[in-house]
Amino acid sequence: MGRNDKISVGAKANEKCIARFRLKLGTKVEPNRCWEAAYFQVHLFAQAMYKSDSDAIDQLLPSLLGSEFNTLQGQVRINPMNHHTRLNPRIARIARISHADRFEIVQEISAGVDADPYLLKHEHSDLQELQQSVIDYDA
Repeated sequence: MGRNDKISVGAKANEKCIARFRLKLGTKVEPNRCWEAAYFQVHLFAQAMYKSDSDAIDQLLPSLLGSEFNTLQGQVRINPMNHHTRLNPRIARIARISHADRFEIVQEISAGVDADPYLLKHEHSDLQELQQSVIDYDA
């Protein structure tokens, strides 16, 4: 995704967060998915630290696993089995409006998707269905 992929999602929480971002950093820096990931990871860590009252990994980890946080993309959750984050994917297309890149969301998934970092549940048909939905949208 591009440099301002989160701005175009448009949720109320998103708009408030972007407004605070702009107050702090102005318009020369663009928020993106990397910034958002760092933002929610710090919050998840802070919640776990508060809950465990410790920064020791053996006390912190049980509080972190299974924890959730409402982010700009929606609710994320740390999977206690593989320690990866459930995310809320979107399929977008880039539209150029003057000199600003904007994203038009063409498909959203209503619930978070658990990470499959070791491709245990991956099937080739999943990718084919996703590609076909994008092709159908463009037709």
